[in-house]
Amino acid sequence: MPKIALTTFLKLCANTPAAKATAYGKYLEPGGYDYYWRLKAMAHAMTVEGKPYVDCEKVILGIKDETKRKYNLAGLKSLARWLEKEKEQSKFFAPPSALCTTPKGYLTIRLAPEFGIESKAGRRLVTLWNVKAPAMTQKIAATGIYLKQQHLQMEQFSDCKCAIFDLRKAAMFVSDVVPTEVATIVAKEFAWVDSFFEQAADKSEKKPAVIGAILS
Repeated sequence: MPKIALTTFLKLCANTPAAKATAYGKYLEPGGYDYYWRLKAMAHAMTVEGKPYVDCEKVILGIKDETKRKYNLAGLKSLARWLEKEKEQSKFFAPPSALCTTPKGYLTIRLAPEFGIESKAGRRLVTLWNVKAPAMTQKIAATGIYLKQQHLQMEQFSDCKCAIFDLRKAAMFVSDVVPTEVATIVAKEFAWVDSFFEQAADKSEKKPAVIGAILS
């Protein structure tokens, strides 16, 4: 069953059922990749590992596809501008990661913040958002923050606030207490996803039987 990034899940949550079915349908066959995996890796390198921007930029410039290179680079530049303001009063740390699986196990979501940051505001576990559409909203952010709170705020990270940083708006979305209805929203989304893949699996299992009947 597919394993997707938190940002991908949040993007799909905001889609209509028809659009979600089309998007999730692509995961019925092996394949797929994270469009921004290089940006995420370089974000971790620039913050947690302390690597200079120029070195990270070279990795992004090495992307062959022009469109991917353009948007990954724009995201990296946005992060660099924000870090320039933060680095004197903040320090970074390696964040925890976890996997969140739907109740029937048909989808796994990777919860892997790019970096942790400690500042006057406290400690935060930051996930980057560089998606063009939909635009990040407090509602979308709350869903991601809720999942991170459930799986990442544990042990030595229990004091951390969960956040999503929108690179396109240069805005940090943080919520100490997410609305109670978010848990219901997530539960309904998980149920929809499980139902979608369960029905797809049933159809796939029935095909050989039909073919066998025709051949006999």
